[in-house]
Order: sequence, then structure tokens, then C-alpha cells
Amino acid sequence: MSINIQRFEQRMIGHHIGLAGHTLRNTFIQYFKGKGIDLTPEQFLIVKMLYGNDGVVQNVIANHFLRDDASITRALDSLEKKNFIERRKSKSDRRANLVFISDKGRAFVESLIPIAEELNQQYLKGVPEDEIEALKKTIKKIVTNAKAITHLENDEKEINHKNHHP
Repeated sequence: MSINIQRFEQRMIGHHIGLAGHTLRNTFIQYFKGKGIDLTPEQFLIVKMLYGNDGVVQNVIANHFLRDDASITRALDSLEKKNFIERRKSKSDRRANLVFISDKGRAFVESLIPIAEELNQQYLKGVPEDEIEALKKTIKKIVTNAKAITHLENDEKEINHKNHHP
């Protein structure tokens, strides 16, 4: 049986979304560097999240962005070194770190928003609004479907484990 790899790759939506994500991430980093700002998209999303939701538990941040604890810890370490955030132990759960945005971090976010909006406009140049909305809806459906598959696979693993380990 002969497989047409090129046709297969063209139909693999994950490949296209991954390529787009990788390209957007690299463009973000280079664009911000060109403006004298050393920041990753993950760091931007974290400080933006904290701007509106101060005092978030560290693992909630990791779960929200679907990142592992180690990568979030690295991002937070970098933001803390720049004095954009502060971590404090939770009073109710000593194992948990709460993350707060500093005044410097707030001012930083406020300075970043126009730059991020400018970049986003460049990403979407020539793309009609109805296509943007359709893309967002389609991506949301794909993510929902992917999560359902993962949930289904986890349920199947749990059932198989119970069947083989009474």
C-alpha cells in the first residue's frame, strides 16, 4: 500500500495549526525584540492575565494555559526577576504559591497592549472580519473535539486499568 504523504500532511489540521502557532510565536518574539522588549508570548499572557486577576494560584496559571508546571515556573522566574510579578505563599495552603502583579508589571502591561494590538492587526491584514470570526469558531470546535478525544482516551485507560487490576 502506497501512502501519499503530501496529501496526508495537507489534510492534517494539527500540522497547519502547529505551523501557524510556531510562526506567530516567533513573529511575536522578534516583533517585541525589535521594540526593545525581551518577552515571550507566554510571559505576556501571564502578566495580562494577572492584570485582571491578581493573586492567582500558580498551578491555575499552568492549567489555564495548558502548560506544565516547570515551564510556568520558568516564565514566572523571569517575570519575577524583572519585578513584574511577586509570588507569595498561600495562607490557607502552604504548598500553593499565589502570583500577584506589581505596579511595575501593571505599567508594563499597559505599555504592551498597544504594541500587541498593532501586531495583531498586522497578523490579520487583508482577512475579512467574517473569516476571522469563522476561524475562531472553527478553532474552538477543533479544541473541543480534541479535548473530548483526550477525555475519552483517559476514560478508556481507566476502564482498561480497572479490568486488568481488580
